[in-house]
Amino acid sequence: MAQRDDLGIEAGSVELLLGAGMPEISVRLYAGLQGVVGARELMLSLPAGATIAQLRDRLVADHPMLEAFLPALACAVAEEMVPPEHILADGDVVEVIPPIAGG
Repeated sequence: MAQRDDLGIEAGSVELLLGAGMPEISVRLYAGLQGVVGARELMLSLPAGATIAQLRDRLVADHPMLEAFLPALACAVAEEMVPPEHILADGDVVEVIPPIAGG
């Protein structure tokens, strides 16, 4: 039989009731994006099942100046380019890469 606390809640059930929390996503910014945001890396909490598209929307909501870059931004997870519908997992590292011109 499982142990219960003084409130009658089964040990370990609080985590099940509350969930493990929202997934934490590390966002690495490159090139001019660092200057716009003022940081090289951000930590974001997103709802379970969040996608790259939702992460991008969140970045613009938190940093409106990024909106001008949004259409051209590429995102990678585990060093592989991913589409906007890619579902993020807790602990993912998303690299946000602006277009780069060379010559």
